[in-house]
Amino acid sequence: MKTLQRSEIRLPQIEGDENLFSRKSLAKDFGGLMNPIVGIEHFELTRDELYKYGKDNVYVINYIFDRSAPCYIINASENKRLLIPGSLVFTSQDNRIIPSEFPNLKGKIVEGLQLVVKLPAKKDKLHFENLIIEKEQIPEINRGGVRVKVLSGQTGPITNTIQVINTLTFLHIFLDKGMEFEHLAPIKWSVTLMVMEGRMDFSTSEETIEIEEGMTLSMGNSDVEENLKFTAITPCEIIVVSGIPKFESNIPTETLYWNPMSF
Repeated sequence: MKTLQRSEIRLPQIEGDENLFSRKSLAKDFGGLMNPIVGIEHFELTRDELYKYGKDNVYVINYIFDRSAPCYIINASENKRLLIPGSLVFTSQDNRIIPSEFPNLKGKIVEGLQLVVKLPAKKDKLHFENLIIEKEQIPEINRGGVRVKVLSGQTGPITNTIQVINTLTFLHIFLDKGMEFEHLAPIKWSVTLMVMEGRMDFSTSEETIEIEEGMTLSMGNSDVEENLKFTAITPCEIIVVSGIPKFESNIPTETLYWNPMSF
């Protein structure tokens, strides 16, 4: 029986100027354990930004934080959609993020997260459309000192019922000092976590490690369900992304179709 495998803890690549700050973690640095994620980028920007990927087997998720200014997302077909803070959009591989000019947002920052994700092996059967998940469509866990936005997928009894590609679970977790949250990872699923702010203990059945702001790690390949526990040493903000690696292609066909909401 295979137990949970974990990557090394890594710090992101940091780039930035007065218009764009970026913290980026790439799958190639995580020993294959980030799959189906290709890369995760935390960004803050005040200018137009165009993301290009040279492969045709990926799609892009842009999640705009609650604390962000609103922005436009323009996809590869030059269709434009206003994205309000707290929402996310699934698009094709080339897309542009443009800070909105209304209301008066001069000097405001668009902040969020971008995920680049591999398409499933059955991509030839995929009905690929753009999908917006609005803030009000995102269920939350909210109990004394613990807030979890279920951007897609499921954690515990809370499920986001909007169907997305790759059966992906995407969580944004906020913990007050001393508070705990647990998430059960399915058999064989990969899990990647990035600490956005704060310091915490992260526990699996094998170990407890302390990680802090900026650190990223990936894990997977377990033959059993894995209970993952997050304990805040200081107030924490954590991103967790979990999915079926692309080579695990025995996914029901219906999970390859989402509810499209075209731009």
